[in-house]
This record gives sequence, C-alpha cells and structure tokens, in this order.
Amino acid sequence: MRSMKNRIVLTVLCFLLFFTGLGSTSLWDIDETSNARAAVEMLERGDYVVPTLNGSLRTDKPPLHYWFMMLAFKIFGKTEFAARFFVAVFGLLTVLMVNEVGTRVFGSTGGFISGLALAASFLFSVSSRAATTDAYLIFFTNLAVFAAFFSARRPALAVLSWISMGLAVLAKGPVGLVLPLGAIIIFAFLNRGPEFSFRRFCNPVGILIFLAISMPWYVLAAGRTGGDLVEGFFIKHNVARFLKPMESHRGPFYFYFLVLLPGFFPWATFLPQAFASTFRMRRSAGKHAGFGLLLIIWSLTVILFFSAARTKLPTYILPAFPALSLMMGALASSVETSFGQAERGFTLSWLISFLPAAFFPGILFVAFSLRVPDLEKYSAAAAPMIAASVMGLAFFLTGRPVRAFRWAAYGAVLGIAGIHLVAAPALESVRMAPIAGRAVARAASPDDALATLGYYRPGIVFYAGRNTVGISSADHLKKFIERPQGRFLIAGAVEFNRLPETLRSRFRIIEKGLDAADSNKVILVAERIESEKR
Repeated sequence: MRSMKNRIVLTVLCFLLFFTGLGSTSLWDIDETSNARAAVEMLERGDYVVPTLNGSLRTDKPPLHYWFMMLAFKIFGKTEFAARFFVAVFGLLTVLMVNEVGTRVFGSTGGFISGLALAASFLFSVSSRAATTDAYLIFFTNLAVFAAFFSARRPALAVLSWISMGLAVLAKGPVGLVLPLGAIIIFAFLNRGPEFSFRRFCNPVGILIFLAISMPWYVLAAGRTGGDLVEGFFIKHNVARFLKPMESHRGPFYFYFLVLLPGFFPWATFLPQAFASTFRMRRSAGKHAGFGLLLIIWSLTVILFFSAARTKLPTYILPAFPALSLMMGALASSVETSFGQAERGFTLSWLISFLPAAFFPGILFVAFSLRVPDLEKYSAAAAPMIAASVMGLAFFLTGRPVRAFRWAAYGAVLGIAGIHLVAAPALESVRMAPIAGRAVARAASPDDALATLGYYRPGIVFYAGRNTVGISSADHLKKFIERPQGRFLIAGAVEFNRLPETLRSRFRIIEKGLDAADSNKVILVAERIESEKR
C-alpha cells in the first residue's frame, strides 16, 4: 500500500513538473527548434531515415527522438506540447524506474526519496521538458545498467539490457553503448559478489537483438546519403566533440562538479555523505550488496567520461542523475537509523545548500536586469528554492532527517515549477525568433519565400513553416525579391538599415522587437510591398 502511495505522489509531482504548461513557451533555440523542424521536414516528406533542417542534411543526431516527435505531431499537431510530449513521458518513466529500483534495494522510504530526489533536481526537470535527446538517453542507459545488475536472477533482464542499449544508440549514438557497457564491464571486474555474472549477461539473443535495433538505420542512412550522414555524425558530432571544444562549449575538467551544485539542487551538497554511505553499503551483507558499487561506478563513469571530453554542456552528465538519486535514497535509509552520528555533517550540508538555493532567484534577477529590466519581478518565482533549504534544515534540526529530505524536495518542486511556469513564459514577448516566424506564417501564402539577413535561428524556420534563404549582400537580396516568390525578409535592424534606400523602400515592416532573450538585437520582419498588388 505504501509503495502504491509513493508511486501516486511521484506521478502527481512529475505531472506538475514535466507536463503542466508544456506548451506555454515557444521552443527554445537552438536545439529544440532544430529537432522539431527536422521532425516536421521528415514527416512532410514521409521519410523516416534522412533528417534535414532548412532543407539541408542534418547530421547531429540519430533518429529516435525524431520518430517520437513525428508520432506526437500526428496525434497532437505540430505544436510545442507535441514536440515535448514524449520527453516528459520518458522523464516520468525514469522517475518511476528509480523509485522501483530503490524500493527493491533500500525499501519503500529509500525508493521514494530516490524518486523524489530525481524528480525534484533542477537539471533533470529541464531535460524532461525540452525537445532534445537527453530524456531518452537517460532512461535507456539507466534501464540497461539496472537490468544488467538484476539479470543474474532473471536472465530475461539481460536481453532487456541489450535492447535498452540498442535504443540508446538510436537516441544518441555510440555513447548509448559505450557508457552503460563500460560501467557494466568495470563493475564485473571489481565486483566479487555472486549477484552478477558477466558471462550470463552476454546473452547471444540479447546481443543479436541489440544489433537488429541499432544497426539498420545507420546502414540505410549511409546508403541514402553516400555516407555523409553517418560520417558527419560519427566524426564531427562524436569524435570531434570529444577531442576539441565545439560551438564555444568548453570548460575545465572540474566543470561538471560545479554544474552539480545548481543542477542537482537541493541534493548536491549531500553527495559526499551519499558516496560514503553507498560505499559502506557495498561491504554489507544481503543479496543486493554489490548495488552500491554499481551506483558508484555508473555515476563516476558518466561524470569522468564527459569531464575528459573537450566539449562540455551541463546536460551531458544527466545519465548519472538516477544513480546519484539512488545514492540519496541509500543515504536517507541509513540516516534514519543513525541520526546522531550524522548530525554535524548534515547540518553543514544544509547550510551550504543555501548558496545554490540563492543562485536561482539571484541569476534570474541579474539576467532580467541586464536584458529586460521590466521583468525583474519574475525572479521571485524561484524564491521557493530558498524555502527548500530552510525547510530541510528546520526538519533536520528537529530530529526528522527523512522528513527534511521530503520537504526540501517539495520546496524545490515549487521553485522549479515557478521557473518553468512563471519566469520562462515571461520571456515570450522578447523572443523574436518565434514572434517573427509566426508573423510570416500569418501573412504568407504557401508559395511565398522567406529570407534572413544578419539574424537566423532555427525557430524562424519552425514557426514560419517554411525554409529560409540566407542573404549575404544587397545584390543577393535584390535577386531574391525579384523572384515572384521572394516576399518576406527577417533581418537585424542594423543590417537592414545598411541596405541602400532604394532596396529598403521596397519593404514595409510588419513586426519589430528586441530579441532580449537571445541575440539582444532589434529584429525586423519585412514584407515586399509589391506583393500587395498580386
């Protein structure tokens, strides 16, 4: 009964965090809109193999998230909610999976705290609302690792593990195999307990199914594109990203240890105790004695692998969050029985947690102040983050450590919901890519062409519902508008005003605004005047 209650509470919280207001904000450039537009173009062509963006081959990602988006577009229409729907579904599934695994190993309290820690961690909530590949990779890689661990007693789970790795490869590429399989191999080498057999894990049926799932698309895509798609994906977006920084996404080796403070809030300050508690667990008796070692290996494999990579983005280490959350469940289970021994260290961790708690309203206030001073008041939407630390510390000092974790999570849920549902939608009026794209979509006929000058975002293509032509000079623009279809121009105001007057006079401005959320440019949407005479 208690386990069912925990599932219901976690499901309700996930619906609040992941599904509520899922379509209340426009898709964010660059990743969300690029993914969504690629899925639209594939759907319109009826092509499930070759992704394109703005009519050009897109080699960034394998197809799994495109397929889920295409299905959602068929069900819900080409909306923001549809683009993000299956991401939220997999976020929910990951939380429930962590709760089930934690309950099986640590009991109902540990399982519930594990699921709660994951659902209420800020960066995971972002990934469960964003139309990107992260939610799929997180779910399938963690399912692969956990299924492998339990496969000694249920051989069918070894097959499930290989199936999950196959789907992870379709979601993100080789990393979907390298990370979980690498962690499983390290675990098999270091684990001396009888609860895992690597030989039994290497199930021939599972390996064949893995190949049947993961390989056909790569073969078909290579054949359809002369190898360009697969080569661009493997060489540029995998090998090159690991060996050198791309798109200015660089950082020191310790980058992800800094990311964890706000990204895994409010739990990051307890990770030293959580690792120590989990390490002690690996030496304890019981049928799941090796599970603590698995959590340590899996989380460190992810974090250290991406720390070694030269290209760094905060979301890269998200596959480690379920393991870190399970460590929090182990910690909650242990502190419940040994409260006095942990009091001093935990009090310090709660006090340190005020730093990342204040980061959220603070960074929002600074960002709004610099770009959109009128929106400074919306930074208060993140204030419950501070309340999360206050409630956690208060309950802990009154001798209720598990309740401290629980109520800190509820406070974090309110703060995260405030950011997603209040602060983010407030930016809609200063996000010009979707505004400009919608302006074109309202005014254009199906055959009208759109050009961009000095300002291009994939969001323009998605919201305008048409591909764009990049303009690099006045002569290029003149040729564009002399075509019968050359009717609309989206441009930065500075670039537009540099055009000759004879060319500018052939347009009228139908939309104008400051893109304060992205480029900090004034953006114009212009329509060719002659088009009115047709």
